[in-house]
Amino acid sequence: MPTYFRFGIGPFRFSQRLGRTQAQKRAAAKARAGRQYARRQGREQADRDRRSFKQVPARNVTHGADGSVSFDLEPPGLPSLHVNLVNGQMPSLLGRNEDFTRLREGDRIYGTLGSDGRSLESMWISLEDVHRYTFVGWAEDITKQPDGSTTFRVVFPKNPELVWHPEGREPLTITLQPGEKVRWKDGRPYRMREGSELTVVIDPDGGRPTVYHEKYE
Repeated sequence: MPTYFRFGIGPFRFSQRLGRTQAQKRAAAKARAGRQYARRQGREQADRDRRSFKQVPARNVTHGADGSVSFDLEPPGLPSLHVNLVNGQMPSLLGRNEDFTRLREGDRIYGTLGSDGRSLESMWISLEDVHRYTFVGWAEDITKQPDGSTTFRVVFPKNPELVWHPEGREPLTITLQPGEKVRWKDGRPYRMREGSELTVVIDPDGGRPTVYHEKYE
């Protein structure tokens, strides 16, 4: 707020604006900087929004034996994309690499193009699709069979706070062939016990489910 010096002579009144104090100058400079920053952030966000897409289904999904993944995207209003991930990984806005090695035809993708309007800056899978086939449960009734195989059940909690699917799932019976083991996600053998927490990835095509123990960082 400007400061005024007011005085009067008889019936006349006068006012004179005084120079701003150093504190007022600093406050004004800080306010200007804040407005400039907000405008710059707004422009950058608007530009990012123009380059972003969401809920775009992946088409022509192909998985290589070396872990590579390729697929096509047709984001509305943006150039068509052919994505080839050599190791199945892609940076996401969450500050980590998104794993596309389990991507399936039709899974929905979010992403942002680079400033050139054609390359990809970030990309991630819809959380609903990531967990559509993935459930976390625990091992029960681990039994070593006479032929050397091992059977056990994976029981899934029905608490909606513990799983992505509030309806839960029926217990799943798994058979490990002789010499086969449940492993950590990175491939190391895991010593499974009663009550061990396991991640189960259901194959929607009817194949054998994948079972592993998650490694939490």
